[in-house]
Amino acid sequence: MAPKWNRKMLQPSPPADGLEAAETRARRPSFTERIARAFSKNEPRRCTEQPGRLFSLPFELLDQIFDEVASKKDLCNLRRTCIELNEYLLERVFEELIIDSVARGSHSTGYLLKALSSGKAPACSALTKTLRIHNLLIFSAPSQSNWQNPNQDARLMPLQGYCIAPALKALDNLKRVYWNLKIKDPYSIMAEALATLPSLEELHITFDHWVPTSHFPFEKFSHLKLLSLEAGDYKSPLSHTVTAALKKAIQASPQLTDLRLGVEIEFASGEPSLGDLLSEAPGVRLSHVRALDSYWCKGQYPWDALSNLTSIDMPNNFSSKTSSFWEHLTSRRVQLTSVTVHSISPALVAYLKSYSGLQSLYIKKAGGSVDVEHPQWTELAAEVYMQVLPKHRATLRVFWVEARCGWSDAEEPFVLRPRYLDAVLQCSLLTKLSVPLYYHKRGCGVRNSIKPADIKLADYLNSLTNLRYLRELHIGLAFAMSEGGMGLIQLSKDALYEELLGMRVPDQETFKFRIRLFDEVLSVVRLKDPFRNTVYCFRPRFSL
Repeated sequence: MAPKWNRKMLQPSPPADGLEAAETRARRPSFTERIARAFSKNEPRRCTEQPGRLFSLPFELLDQIFDEVASKKDLCNLRRTCIELNEYLLERVFEELIIDSVARGSHSTGYLLKALSSGKAPACSALTKTLRIHNLLIFSAPSQSNWQNPNQDARLMPLQGYCIAPALKALDNLKRVYWNLKIKDPYSIMAEALATLPSLEELHITFDHWVPTSHFPFEKFSHLKLLSLEAGDYKSPLSHTVTAALKKAIQASPQLTDLRLGVEIEFASGEPSLGDLLSEAPGVRLSHVRALDSYWCKGQYPWDALSNLTSIDMPNNFSSKTSSFWEHLTSRRVQLTSVTVHSISPALVAYLKSYSGLQSLYIKKAGGSVDVEHPQWTELAAEVYMQVLPKHRATLRVFWVEARCGWSDAEEPFVLRPRYLDAVLQCSLLTKLSVPLYYHKRGCGVRNSIKPADIKLADYLNSLTNLRYLRELHIGLAFAMSEGGMGLIQLSKDALYEELLGMRVPDQETFKFRIRLFDEVLSVVRLKDPFRNTVYCFRPRFSL
């Protein structure tokens, strides 16, 4: 907690003796001189005098200053440079605006909206580029916050029109909106206000609390570059009436390059299709698409809109629905630079082997599609390591495979083996890496025996020092067990964590990458051992 500062605490301290003051200045430059040197671009030292007052800064900026500056004397010197400091930090403070009456209080949210609508928040109007909307309930009483109640609408309508809409319209330079959509909020008026902003480029909608019969006015939006629909707590398909509204929004956004469809939509013609949504937008050229498997199963692919496609994100959980899409990409010689899937399939692996130039490959479940037999998973994983990685070793920068828990005695298909490690080390441009590891596993044919993995943790980390561009390593544990699984998982986690913390590193330059282990991030730090010798070891970053 930052100390509670007031004006009396900011009075200058009594002057010290001349000799003591001279020694203090010789030891360490004053806060004013350090700021002046930064703003003068390393010119000779000079104190910058400004007439601005510290308490004239916005209170959000003062909170950050008081959290960082502990010295009362430095705070007194801040009064001389506060105008330049204001200009330096103002954009960072007001770049993002959050509307959340649950987390920040209904009264504070109400004051914010009133200040925006009345023009009393010029910094937000000019500098805010990102808006996050979680809960708009600005009233304390539940009966007052029920926007959908017809008996309340008559009294709340003036507030909706004279406060909420003008507040959102006042954000002149807003570029992106992240909106957790709730049925109780006045989303129609909010959407109409946001749609009038000419600077808006990205619309991220998450259907949090929703009902199938409601309609969100997507047709009001235009000139978007990114449109994202995600399923939050609402898991049912959206009504087919949304299709027409989405088509109008896409048609009115010829510069749309990023389309993300993470929610099911009921189509009048049956299953949803990406081709149906893009049929009335001949000018759209997408470079990134994220969509569920159901959008690819009809085989109607808008190749004109996909002619500039470089990145794709899809579950690929059902090979029968998506195999035709990968086959079409192979036949048309479309070369993607980024592929993100949950599961692998024969058609996907065949496509990845058909060209070179892939830059990032994400596999989120480390397994095969649901309709692919389990023995084939290991064969597909071997092809990824031994054929796909060498094919793209000159360009691959991200190889990310997330481990999954397999409650059987069958081994994880993507678990790292010595011959797989050699293939990974050939990708010299890797910056991010994640592959599943065994720390302990059951012995073959022996029910309760546990043996160490084939690759030792220290050997694995030392081998990665040859990847000079590697900056982030994620260590994910893989497990194969039928009984006593949770005990084996905890045993492996504890042993891995203890071994990693006990490792000694020659110097800080040996491991230039950070390590993500479970929920922590570790990096090399310099410490003193009990004999006062300098040692280097891995420690969680939050403990530094």
